[in-house]
Amino acid sequence: MKKKILALGSLLLAASFSTTALAAEGQDSLVQEGQTTPQDKVTYFQEKNKNRLPIQSRSRGSNKYLFVMGHGAGDKGAQGSGTNEREFTRNEILPRLRRYAPLLKNSTVDFYDPNRDMYQDSVAGGGAWTISDSYASVTEIHLDSKEGGPGTGGHVIAHPGNNTPQNLAIAQTIKKYVGAWNPKFPIDGMSYRTDLYNLNILQDRNIPYRLVELGFINNPEEVAKIRANLDNIAVDLLQDVTGEQIEIKGGSIDQFKVEGNKITVSGWFLNRKANSNETRYLFFMNQAGHEVARVPITANKARPDVAAAYPAVANAGNSGFEVTIEKTKELDGDSVKLMGRASQDAAGNATIYDFNFAGDYEIPSDKFDQIYRMYNENSGEHFFTKNGAEVAHLKSLGWNYEGEAWAAPETGDAVYRLYNKNGGEHFYTKERAEADHLKSLGWNDEGIAWYSDKNHSVPIYRVYNQNAAAFPHHYTANAGEKDNLVKAGWNDEGIGWYGVNK
Repeated sequence: MKKKILALGSLLLAASFSTTALAAEGQDSLVQEGQTTPQDKVTYFQEKNKNRLPIQSRSRGSNKYLFVMGHGAGDKGAQGSGTNEREFTRNEILPRLRRYAPLLKNSTVDFYDPNRDMYQDSVAGGGAWTISDSYASVTEIHLDSKEGGPGTGGHVIAHPGNNTPQNLAIAQTIKKYVGAWNPKFPIDGMSYRTDLYNLNILQDRNIPYRLVELGFINNPEEVAKIRANLDNIAVDLLQDVTGEQIEIKGGSIDQFKVEGNKITVSGWFLNRKANSNETRYLFFMNQAGHEVARVPITANKARPDVAAAYPAVANAGNSGFEVTIEKTKELDGDSVKLMGRASQDAAGNATIYDFNFAGDYEIPSDKFDQIYRMYNENSGEHFFTKNGAEVAHLKSLGWNYEGEAWAAPETGDAVYRLYNKNGGEHFYTKERAEADHLKSLGWNDEGIAWYSDKNHSVPIYRVYNQNAAAFPHHYTANAGEKDNLVKAGWNDEGIGWYGVNK
Protein backbone atom coordinates (compact mmCIF):
# COMPACT_ATOMS: atom_id res chain seq x y z
CA MET A 1 0.00 0.00 0.00
CA LYS A 2 1.26 3.50 -0.85
CA LYS A 3 1.64 5.76 2.14
CA LYS A 4 0.97 9.49 2.23
CA ILE A 5 3.89 11.86 1.80
CA LEU A 6 5.19 13.20 5.13
CA ALA A 7 6.31 16.83 4.94
CA LEU A 8 8.97 17.55 7.55
CA GLY A 9 10.53 20.62 5.97
CA SER A 10 11.64 18.46 3.05
CA LEU A 11 10.27 15.48 1.20
CA LEU A 12 10.73 12.26 3.20
CA LEU A 13 12.08 9.41 1.11
CA ALA A 14 11.36 5.74 1.60
CA ALA A 15 13.58 2.68 1.69
CA SER A 16 11.97 1.11 -1.37
CA PHE A 17 9.98 3.45 -3.55
CA SER A 18 8.35 4.13 -6.85
CA THR A 19 8.94 7.48 -8.58
CA THR A 20 6.69 9.86 -10.51
CA ALA A 21 7.28 13.43 -11.61
CA LEU A 22 5.35 15.93 -9.48
CA ALA A 23 5.31 19.25 -11.35
CA ALA A 24 4.36 21.18 -8.22
CA GLU A 25 7.74 20.34 -6.68
CA GLY A 26 9.63 21.67 -9.70
CA GLN A 27 11.83 18.52 -9.71
CA ASP A 28 11.59 14.76 -9.64
CA SER A 29 10.02 13.84 -6.33
CA LEU A 30 9.40 10.44 -4.85
CA VAL A 31 6.15 8.85 -3.80
CA GLN A 32 7.26 6.36 -1.21
CA GLU A 33 6.12 2.81 -0.75
CA GLY A 34 8.30 1.73 2.10
CA GLN A 35 9.31 1.46 5.69
CA THR A 36 9.20 4.98 7.07
CA THR A 37 8.74 6.11 10.65
CA PRO A 38 5.10 5.87 11.82
CA GLN A 39 3.42 9.29 12.09
CA ASP A 40 3.11 9.12 15.87
CA LYS A 41 6.91 8.64 16.21
CA VAL A 42 8.06 11.47 13.92
CA THR A 43 8.18 14.19 16.59
CA TYR A 44 9.86 11.83 19.05
CA PHE A 45 12.79 11.19 16.71
CA GLN A 46 13.01 14.83 15.64
CA GLU A 47 13.62 15.79 19.27
CA LYS A 48 15.97 12.87 19.95
CA ASN A 49 18.14 13.72 16.94
CA LYS A 50 18.72 17.38 17.89
CA ASN A 51 22.41 18.06 18.56
CA ARG A 52 23.27 14.36 18.29
CA LEU A 53 26.83 13.52 17.28
CA PRO A 54 27.27 11.44 14.13
CA ILE A 55 27.56 7.79 15.07
CA GLN A 56 30.92 7.39 13.43
CA SER A 57 32.29 9.62 16.22
CA ARG A 58 31.20 7.09 18.83
CA SER A 59 33.44 4.15 19.62
CA ARG A 60 31.71 0.78 19.26
CA GLY A 61 34.50 -1.55 20.39
CA SER A 62 32.79 -4.56 18.80
CA ASN A 63 33.53 -7.02 16.02
CA LYS A 64 29.95 -8.30 15.72
CA TYR A 65 27.81 -7.29 12.75
CA LEU A 66 24.19 -7.88 11.82
CA PHE A 67 22.85 -8.27 8.28
CA VAL A 68 19.14 -7.93 7.58
CA MET A 69 17.31 -8.93 4.39
CA GLY A 70 14.72 -6.25 3.57
CA HIS A 71 10.95 -6.76 3.75
CA GLY A 72 9.84 -10.35 4.36
CA ALA A 73 7.02 -12.25 6.03
CA GLY A 74 3.87 -11.02 4.25
CA ASP A 75 5.65 -8.09 2.57
CA LYS A 76 7.21 -8.94 -0.81
CA GLY A 77 8.68 -5.48 -1.23
CA ALA A 78 9.40 -4.14 -4.70
CA GLN A 79 8.77 -6.45 -7.66
CA GLY A 80 10.24 -6.80 -11.13
CA SER A 81 12.33 -8.94 -13.44
CA GLY A 82 10.35 -11.99 -12.41
CA THR A 83 11.15 -11.71 -8.71
CA ASN A 84 10.65 -9.51 -5.64
CA GLU A 85 12.79 -8.06 -2.90
CA ARG A 86 11.81 -10.60 -0.28
CA GLU A 87 12.69 -13.60 -2.45
CA PHE A 88 15.74 -12.09 -4.15
CA THR A 89 17.47 -11.00 -0.96
CA ARG A 90 16.74 -14.24 0.88
CA ASN A 91 17.24 -16.78 -1.90
CA GLU A 92 20.08 -15.20 -3.85
CA ILE A 93 22.01 -12.76 -1.67
CA LEU A 94 21.68 -14.30 1.79
CA PRO A 95 23.15 -17.74 0.84
CA ARG A 96 26.27 -16.03 -0.52
CA LEU A 97 26.71 -13.90 2.57
CA ARG A 98 26.36 -17.02 4.72
CA ARG A 99 28.87 -18.86 2.56
CA TYR A 100 31.65 -16.31 2.95
CA ALA A 101 31.00 -14.87 6.44
CA PRO A 102 32.73 -17.83 8.17
CA LEU A 103 35.93 -16.91 6.31
CA LEU A 104 36.23 -13.76 8.40
CA LYS A 105 38.87 -14.46 11.03
CA ASN A 106 38.31 -11.57 13.42
CA SER A 107 34.65 -10.68 12.91
CA THR A 108 31.34 -12.35 13.68
CA VAL A 109 28.40 -11.88 11.32
CA ASP A 110 24.83 -12.66 12.37
CA PHE A 111 21.74 -12.66 10.18
CA TYR A 112 18.31 -11.44 11.21
CA ASP A 113 15.72 -14.22 11.00
CA PRO A 114 14.90 -14.35 7.25
CA ASN A 115 11.40 -15.60 8.03
CA ARG A 116 10.63 -12.25 9.62
CA ASP A 117 10.47 -8.60 8.54
CA MET A 118 12.50 -6.41 10.88
CA TYR A 119 10.41 -3.36 10.00
CA GLN A 120 7.15 -5.07 11.00
CA ASP A 121 8.85 -6.38 14.14
CA SER A 122 10.02 -2.85 14.99
CA VAL A 123 6.50 -1.45 14.53
CA ALA A 124 5.31 -4.12 16.97
CA GLY A 125 7.94 -3.11 19.54
CA GLY A 126 10.60 -5.69 18.65
CA GLY A 127 12.99 -5.69 15.71
CA ALA A 128 15.40 -2.77 15.82
CA TRP A 129 14.23 -1.93 19.35
CA THR A 130 15.40 -5.25 20.76
CA ILE A 131 18.46 -6.42 18.81
CA SER A 132 21.62 -6.61 20.88
CA ASP A 133 23.48 -3.35 21.40
CA SER A 134 26.73 -5.33 21.02
CA TYR A 135 26.56 -5.02 17.22
CA ALA A 136 29.10 -2.70 15.64
CA SER A 137 26.61 -1.99 12.85
CA VAL A 138 23.44 -3.16 11.14
CA THR A 139 23.27 -3.51 7.33
CA GLU A 140 19.89 -3.95 5.64
CA ILE A 141 19.79 -5.16 2.01
CA HIS A 142 17.12 -3.93 -0.46
CA LEU A 143 16.47 -3.27 -4.14
CA ASP A 144 14.77 -0.22 -5.68
CA SER A 145 11.85 0.04 -8.08
CA LYS A 146 10.57 2.85 -10.27
CA GLU A 147 7.18 3.46 -11.78
CA GLY A 148 6.99 4.34 -15.45
CA GLY A 149 10.08 2.40 -16.46
CA PRO A 150 13.28 0.95 -15.04
CA GLY A 151 15.56 3.10 -12.93
CA THR A 152 19.32 2.76 -12.80
CA GLY A 153 21.97 2.43 -10.12
CA GLY A 154 22.10 1.71 -6.43
CA HIS A 155 23.04 3.74 -3.38
CA VAL A 156 23.54 3.60 0.37
CA ILE A 157 21.09 5.21 2.79
CA ALA A 158 22.39 6.44 6.14
CA HIS A 159 21.57 9.05 8.75
CA PRO A 160 22.79 12.58 7.85
CA GLY A 161 26.48 12.99 8.53
CA ASN A 162 27.18 9.29 8.68
CA ASN A 163 29.30 9.13 5.55
CA THR A 164 31.55 6.59 7.22
CA PRO A 165 34.37 4.83 5.36
CA GLN A 166 32.27 1.66 5.52
CA ASN A 167 29.29 3.32 3.83
CA LEU A 168 31.43 4.92 1.16
CA ALA A 169 33.14 1.57 0.50
CA ILE A 170 29.76 -0.13 0.06
CA ALA A 171 28.74 2.59 -2.40
CA GLN A 172 31.91 1.88 -4.39
CA THR A 173 31.07 -1.84 -4.41
CA ILE A 174 27.66 -1.04 -5.89
CA LYS A 175 29.27 1.12 -8.56
CA LYS A 176 31.85 -1.60 -9.32
CA TYR A 177 29.40 -4.41 -9.96
CA VAL A 178 26.12 -2.72 -10.91
CA GLY A 179 27.93 -0.08 -12.91
CA ALA A 180 26.39 3.12 -11.58
CA TRP A 181 25.01 4.96 -8.61
CA ASN A 182 21.47 6.22 -8.63
CA PRO A 183 21.64 9.46 -10.67
CA LYS A 184 19.89 11.26 -7.82
CA PHE A 185 23.03 10.73 -5.71
CA PRO A 186 25.92 11.34 -8.13
CA ILE A 187 28.61 12.54 -5.74
CA ASP A 188 29.41 9.54 -3.55
CA GLY A 189 26.50 7.11 -3.92
CA MET A 190 25.10 8.16 -0.54
CA SER A 191 21.57 9.19 0.45
CA TYR A 192 21.06 10.77 3.86
CA ARG A 193 17.66 10.22 5.47
CA THR A 194 15.86 10.83 8.74
CA ASP A 195 12.51 9.22 8.00
CA LEU A 196 13.23 5.47 8.01
CA TYR A 197 11.99 3.72 11.12
CA ASN A 198 14.78 1.18 11.64
CA LEU A 199 17.33 3.89 10.88
CA ASN A 200 15.83 6.22 13.49
CA ILE A 201 15.54 3.52 16.14
CA LEU A 202 19.14 2.41 15.74
CA GLN A 203 20.37 5.99 15.53
CA ASP A 204 18.62 6.54 18.85
CA ARG A 205 20.35 3.44 20.23
CA ASN A 206 23.79 4.52 18.97
CA ILE A 207 24.04 1.54 16.62
CA PRO A 208 25.28 2.49 13.13
CA TYR A 209 22.77 1.51 10.45
CA ARG A 210 22.77 1.59 6.69
CA LEU A 211 20.26 0.51 4.08
CA VAL A 212 21.86 -0.75 0.89
CA GLU A 213 19.91 -0.42 -2.35
CA LEU A 214 21.84 -2.69 -4.72
CA GLY A 215 20.01 -1.52 -7.85
CA PHE A 216 16.59 -1.47 -9.51
CA ILE A 217 14.65 -4.72 -9.41
CA ASN A 218 12.51 -3.63 -12.38
CA ASN A 219 15.62 -3.09 -14.50
CA PRO A 220 16.41 -6.54 -15.98
CA GLU A 221 19.90 -5.48 -17.02
CA GLU A 222 20.78 -4.42 -13.48
CA VAL A 223 19.30 -7.59 -11.99
CA ALA A 224 21.39 -9.60 -14.46
CA LYS A 225 24.54 -7.73 -13.38
CA ILE A 226 23.77 -8.37 -9.73
CA ARG A 227 23.16 -12.05 -10.39
CA ALA A 228 26.36 -12.37 -12.40
CA ASN A 229 28.34 -10.95 -9.47
CA LEU A 230 26.47 -12.26 -6.43
CA ASP A 231 29.51 -13.95 -4.90
CA ASN A 232 31.77 -10.95 -5.45
CA ILE A 233 29.13 -8.58 -4.11
CA ALA A 234 28.70 -10.74 -0.99
CA VAL A 235 32.45 -10.91 -0.33
CA ASP A 236 32.95 -7.18 -0.87
CA LEU A 237 29.97 -6.26 1.30
CA LEU A 238 31.35 -8.35 4.14
CA GLN A 239 34.77 -6.74 3.71
CA ASP A 240 33.31 -3.24 3.45
CA VAL A 241 31.19 -3.64 6.58
CA THR A 242 33.80 -5.33 8.79
CA GLY A 243 36.94 -3.69 7.41
CA GLU A 244 38.49 -7.17 7.27
CA GLN A 245 39.83 -8.83 4.16
CA ILE A 246 38.49 -12.28 3.29
CA GLU A 247 41.14 -14.60 1.95
CA ILE A 248 39.77 -17.01 -0.63
CA LYS A 249 42.40 -19.45 -1.82
CA GLY A 250 42.67 -23.01 -3.01
CA GLY A 251 44.74 -25.42 -5.00
CA SER A 252 45.46 -29.07 -5.69
CA ILE A 253 48.03 -31.22 -7.45
CA ASP A 254 46.31 -33.49 -9.95
CA GLN A 255 49.42 -35.29 -11.21
CA PHE A 256 53.03 -35.62 -10.14
CA LYS A 257 54.83 -37.86 -12.62
CA VAL A 258 58.50 -38.74 -12.93
CA GLU A 259 59.59 -40.37 -16.17
CA GLY A 260 63.29 -40.74 -16.79
CA ASN A 261 64.86 -37.37 -16.13
CA LYS A 262 61.60 -35.42 -16.57
CA ILE A 263 59.20 -34.34 -13.83
CA THR A 264 55.70 -33.30 -14.90
CA VAL A 265 53.30 -31.62 -12.49
CA SER A 266 49.74 -30.51 -13.17
CA GLY A 267 47.04 -29.00 -10.98
CA TRP A 268 45.61 -25.60 -10.10
CA PHE A 269 45.87 -22.82 -7.54
CA LEU A 270 44.18 -19.49 -7.01
CA ASN A 271 43.64 -16.60 -4.66
CA ARG A 272 41.22 -13.67 -4.73
CA LYS A 273 44.27 -11.37 -4.68
CA ALA A 274 45.08 -12.44 -8.23
CA ASN A 275 45.28 -9.93 -11.05
CA SER A 276 45.43 -10.20 -14.82
CA ASN A 277 49.09 -9.10 -15.00
CA GLU A 278 50.53 -11.65 -12.59
CA THR A 279 53.26 -14.14 -13.52
CA ARG A 280 52.78 -17.59 -12.05
CA TYR A 281 55.46 -20.03 -10.89
CA LEU A 282 55.66 -23.49 -9.36
CA PHE A 283 58.33 -23.84 -6.68
CA PHE A 284 60.01 -27.07 -5.57
CA MET A 285 60.95 -26.79 -1.88
CA ASN A 286 63.02 -29.15 0.24
CA GLN A 287 61.83 -30.39 3.63
CA ALA A 288 63.57 -27.46 5.33
CA GLY A 289 61.41 -25.06 3.30
CA HIS A 290 64.24 -23.85 1.05
CA GLU A 291 63.80 -23.43 -2.67
CA VAL A 292 65.34 -26.15 -4.82
CA ALA A 293 63.88 -25.10 -8.18
CA ARG A 294 61.23 -22.83 -9.71
CA VAL A 295 59.40 -23.27 -13.00
CA PRO A 296 57.44 -20.52 -14.81
CA ILE A 297 53.87 -21.38 -15.71
CA THR A 298 53.85 -20.13 -19.27
CA ALA A 299 50.28 -21.14 -20.15
CA ASN A 300 47.33 -21.29 -17.80
CA LYS A 301 44.90 -24.16 -18.37
CA ALA A 302 41.13 -23.77 -18.40
CA ARG A 303 39.43 -25.18 -15.30
CA PRO A 304 35.64 -24.76 -15.49
CA ASP A 305 35.28 -27.08 -12.48
CA VAL A 306 37.34 -24.72 -10.35
CA ALA A 307 35.41 -21.70 -11.65
CA ALA A 308 32.17 -23.37 -10.50
CA ALA A 309 33.63 -24.03 -7.05
CA TYR A 310 35.18 -20.54 -6.63
CA PRO A 311 32.77 -18.04 -8.23
CA ALA A 312 34.17 -15.14 -6.20
CA VAL A 313 37.66 -15.51 -7.71
CA ALA A 314 37.92 -13.77 -11.06
CA ASN A 315 40.59 -16.01 -12.62
CA ALA A 316 39.33 -19.31 -11.20
CA GLY A 317 38.37 -20.66 -14.62
CA ASN A 318 41.92 -20.13 -15.87
CA SER A 319 43.78 -21.34 -12.78
CA GLY A 320 45.08 -24.68 -14.09
CA PHE A 321 48.68 -25.43 -15.02
CA GLU A 322 51.03 -28.12 -16.26
CA VAL A 323 54.80 -27.78 -16.11
CA THR A 324 57.73 -30.05 -16.91
CA ILE A 325 61.17 -29.73 -15.36
CA GLU A 326 64.38 -31.68 -15.78
CA LYS A 327 65.35 -33.83 -12.82
CA THR A 328 68.56 -32.15 -11.69
CA LYS A 329 71.01 -33.59 -9.20
CA GLU A 330 69.46 -31.31 -6.56
CA LEU A 331 66.09 -32.96 -7.15
CA ASP A 332 67.31 -36.52 -7.72
CA GLY A 333 66.09 -38.74 -4.90
CA ASP A 334 64.63 -35.78 -2.98
CA SER A 335 61.34 -35.47 -1.13
CA VAL A 336 59.89 -32.08 -2.04
CA LYS A 337 57.02 -29.80 -1.17
CA LEU A 338 55.32 -27.74 -3.87
CA MET A 339 54.31 -24.08 -3.76
CA GLY A 340 52.44 -22.00 -6.32
CA ARG A 341 53.24 -18.29 -6.57
CA ALA A 342 51.66 -15.33 -8.31
CA SER A 343 54.23 -12.60 -8.81
CA GLN A 344 54.27 -9.01 -9.96
CA ASP A 345 57.51 -9.53 -11.86
CA ALA A 346 58.59 -11.97 -14.56
CA ALA A 347 61.26 -13.56 -12.35
CA GLY A 348 58.77 -14.61 -9.67
CA ASN A 349 60.32 -12.54 -6.86
CA ALA A 350 57.65 -9.88 -6.19
CA THR A 351 55.02 -11.98 -4.43
CA ILE A 352 51.32 -11.26 -4.77
CA TYR A 353 50.45 -14.49 -3.00
CA ASP A 354 51.82 -17.99 -2.39
CA PHE A 355 49.89 -21.23 -2.14
CA ASN A 356 51.43 -24.21 -0.37
CA PHE A 357 50.19 -27.54 -1.70
CA ALA A 358 49.54 -30.30 0.79
CA GLY A 359 51.74 -33.36 1.00
CA ASP A 360 55.25 -34.42 0.08
CA TYR A 361 56.29 -35.57 -3.37
CA GLU A 362 58.98 -38.16 -3.85
CA ILE A 363 61.40 -37.92 -6.75
CA PRO A 364 62.99 -41.33 -7.35
CA SER A 365 66.73 -41.37 -7.61
CA ASP A 366 68.43 -42.55 -10.76
CA LYS A 367 70.39 -44.68 -8.33
CA PHE A 368 68.73 -47.86 -7.14
CA ASP A 369 69.40 -51.09 -5.29
CA GLN A 370 69.16 -54.21 -7.40
CA ILE A 371 67.25 -57.00 -5.66
CA TYR A 372 68.43 -60.51 -6.56
CA ARG A 373 66.43 -63.74 -6.43
CA MET A 374 67.86 -67.04 -5.20
CA TYR A 375 66.22 -70.49 -5.05
CA ASN A 376 66.96 -73.57 -2.94
CA GLU A 377 65.61 -76.55 -4.85
CA ASN A 378 66.03 -78.81 -1.81
CA SER A 379 63.87 -76.75 0.55
CA GLY A 380 61.76 -74.87 -2.02
CA GLU A 381 62.64 -71.49 -0.53
CA HIS A 382 63.07 -68.30 -2.55
CA PHE A 383 65.43 -65.79 -0.99
CA PHE A 384 65.68 -62.09 -1.93
CA THR A 385 68.57 -59.73 -1.19
CA LYS A 386 70.35 -56.63 -2.46
CA ASN A 387 73.62 -57.86 -0.96
CA GLY A 388 75.97 -59.24 -3.58
CA ALA A 389 78.05 -60.99 -0.92
CA GLU A 390 74.96 -62.89 0.25
CA VAL A 391 74.26 -63.93 -3.34
CA ALA A 392 77.82 -65.24 -3.77
CA HIS A 393 77.69 -67.11 -0.46
CA LEU A 394 74.39 -68.82 -1.23
CA LYS A 395 75.59 -69.79 -4.70
CA SER A 396 78.61 -71.43 -3.06
CA LEU A 397 76.17 -73.46 -0.92
CA GLY A 398 74.32 -74.74 -3.96
CA TRP A 399 71.47 -72.24 -4.26
CA ASN A 400 70.31 -71.40 -7.78
CA TYR A 401 70.74 -67.80 -8.92
CA GLU A 402 67.50 -66.78 -10.69
CA GLY A 403 68.61 -63.31 -11.70
CA GLU A 404 67.38 -59.79 -10.97
CA ALA A 405 63.99 -59.68 -9.21
CA TRP A 406 63.32 -55.91 -9.23
CA ALA A 407 64.97 -52.55 -8.55
CA ALA A 408 64.40 -50.88 -5.18
CA PRO A 409 64.81 -47.15 -4.43
CA GLU A 410 67.65 -46.06 -2.19
CA THR A 411 65.15 -44.23 0.03
CA GLY A 412 61.46 -44.61 0.76
CA ASP A 413 59.34 -46.77 3.05
CA ALA A 414 61.31 -49.48 4.82
CA VAL A 415 60.76 -53.14 3.96
CA TYR A 416 61.73 -55.38 6.89
CA ARG A 417 63.30 -58.84 6.78
CA LEU A 418 62.55 -61.43 9.45
CA TYR A 419 63.88 -64.97 9.99
CA ASN A 420 62.31 -67.99 11.62
CA LYS A 421 65.25 -69.91 13.06
CA ASN A 422 63.07 -72.93 13.72
CA GLY A 423 61.65 -73.28 10.21
CA GLY A 424 64.44 -71.55 8.29
CA GLU A 425 62.04 -69.22 6.50
CA HIS A 426 62.67 -65.58 5.60
CA PHE A 427 59.71 -63.19 5.51
CA TYR A 428 59.53 -59.66 4.07
CA THR A 429 57.01 -56.94 4.91
CA LYS A 430 56.54 -53.17 4.71
CA GLU A 431 54.14 -53.20 7.65
CA ARG A 432 55.85 -52.47 10.94
CA ALA A 433 52.94 -53.94 12.90
CA GLU A 434 53.27 -57.24 11.02
CA ALA A 435 57.00 -57.33 11.68
CA ASP A 436 56.46 -56.64 15.38
CA HIS A 437 53.87 -59.40 15.60
CA LEU A 438 56.29 -61.96 14.14
CA LYS A 439 58.98 -60.76 16.55
CA SER A 440 56.58 -61.43 19.42
CA LEU A 441 56.25 -65.00 18.11
CA GLY A 442 60.02 -65.54 18.22
CA TRP A 443 61.12 -64.51 14.73
CA ASN A 444 64.44 -62.66 14.45
CA ASP A 445 64.31 -59.09 13.16
CA GLU A 446 67.07 -58.79 10.55
CA GLY A 447 66.46 -55.09 9.97
CA ILE A 448 65.68 -53.20 6.77
CA ALA A 449 66.09 -55.33 3.67
CA TRP A 450 65.43 -52.53 1.13
CA TYR A 451 62.98 -49.67 0.53
CA SER A 452 59.59 -49.32 -1.14
CA ASP A 453 58.97 -46.59 -3.70
CA LYS A 454 56.66 -43.87 -2.34
CA ASN A 455 55.56 -43.05 -5.88
CA HIS A 456 54.26 -46.62 -6.32
CA SER A 457 56.09 -47.11 -9.61
CA VAL A 458 56.41 -50.92 -9.82
CA PRO A 459 54.14 -53.15 -7.71
CA ILE A 460 55.72 -56.16 -5.98
CA TYR A 461 53.07 -58.81 -5.45
CA ARG A 462 52.80 -61.14 -2.45
CA VAL A 463 51.16 -64.59 -2.68
CA TYR A 464 50.61 -67.30 -0.07
CA ASN A 465 50.40 -71.09 -0.37
CA GLN A 466 48.17 -72.27 2.46
CA ASN A 467 48.98 -75.90 1.69
CA ALA A 468 52.74 -75.52 1.99
CA ALA A 469 54.31 -76.93 5.16
CA ALA A 470 57.19 -74.45 4.87
CA PHE A 471 58.15 -71.33 2.96
CA PRO A 472 54.54 -70.49 2.03
CA HIS A 473 55.17 -66.90 0.81
CA HIS A 474 56.48 -65.74 -2.52
CA TYR A 475 57.20 -62.24 -3.88
CA THR A 476 57.40 -61.15 -7.51
CA ALA A 477 57.28 -58.10 -9.77
CA ASN A 478 55.98 -60.30 -12.57
CA ALA A 479 52.19 -60.04 -12.77
CA GLY A 480 52.07 -63.09 -15.03
CA GLU A 481 53.95 -65.20 -12.47
CA LYS A 482 51.60 -64.00 -9.75
CA ASP A 483 48.54 -64.86 -11.83
CA ASN A 484 49.82 -68.36 -12.58
CA LEU A 485 50.41 -69.05 -8.90
CA VAL A 486 46.92 -67.81 -8.04
CA LYS A 487 45.47 -70.15 -10.70
CA ALA A 488 47.44 -72.97 -9.07
CA GLY A 489 45.72 -72.30 -5.76
CA TRP A 490 47.92 -69.70 -4.07
CA ASN A 491 46.18 -66.84 -2.27
CA ASP A 492 46.68 -63.38 -3.73
CA GLU A 493 47.69 -61.13 -0.82
CA GLY A 494 47.91 -58.01 -2.96
CA ILE A 495 50.81 -55.61 -3.29
CA GLY A 496 53.48 -56.00 -0.67
CA TRP A 497 55.51 -52.90 -1.63
CA TYR A 498 56.82 -51.06 -4.68
CA GLY A 499 59.99 -51.05 -6.71
CA VAL A 500 61.23 -48.52 -9.27
CA ASN A 501 61.85 -48.50 -12.99
CA LYS A 502 65.48 -48.83 -13.94
